[in-house]
Amino acid sequence: MLILTAGFALVMIVLFFFGKFTFLPMAELFELRPTFVWIGLSVLTCVIGGLLHGWLALSVVARAREQQFLVHQFDETKKRSEMEKKINSRKESAP
Repeated sequence: MLILTAGFALVMIVLFFFGKFTFLPMAELFELRPTFVWIGLSVLTCVIGGLLHGWLALSVVARAREQQFLVHQFDETKKRSEMEKKINSRKESAP
């Protein structure tokens, strides 16, 4: 939550420094208060950035999940074979 808030604040600060190019002309165009346009433009920028980031990261996350599944499957197979070896060795050593 803190990262989201800091990212939103950073977008608002950047838009504020470029205000005469970004939200002030839009406020005049739509005849709204500059504060509302500033906040709306910041929210829209963050939402579009989040959706773009999610879309770009989708393939990386899918690949990581597949690799995690394969590692888990390998670990389970290894544990099962070690358990079978222990059971077989105990059966052989039992009278």
